[in-house]
Amino acid sequence: MIPKQLNDILEEDLVALITNGVAEGRSIDYKRDLPGNSDGDKKEFLADASSFANTSGGDLVFGMLEVAGLPTQIPGVQAVDLDVEIQRLDSILAAGLSPRIRYGMKVVTTTNGEWVLIVRVERSWGGPHR
Repeated sequence: MIPKQLNDILEEDLVALITNGVAEGRSIDYKRDLPGNSDGDKKEFLADASSFANTSGGDLVFGMLEVAGLPTQIPGVQAVDLDVEIQRLDSILAAGLSPRIRYGMKVVTTTNGEWVLIVRVERSWGGPHR
């Protein structure tokens, strides 16, 4: 998990993940692209979110490339309308997990005008979530 309040995360914090070689693990997962609309994509997104909720919480960082679990670049996500994508992800999480989880989302705009979406899933005491 990025060691900051979700609303305080900036591009520099994302660059620091690369610089410091912060590997994917129990509390952070890097994704190049947003989940698609296929059932498989939705299931993977829900599995990632529920695993964080069922353990210690964590950040799903969409818009970062990784190689062997280490972040390497910040190309951003490809979305025509990021607000629509956020609403879509909200709907997937609301309908796909039982019991519901607590989470927040933050968009970080890079100096190149790219978007990174962070979904922070809180640790849940009401699980297991599936």
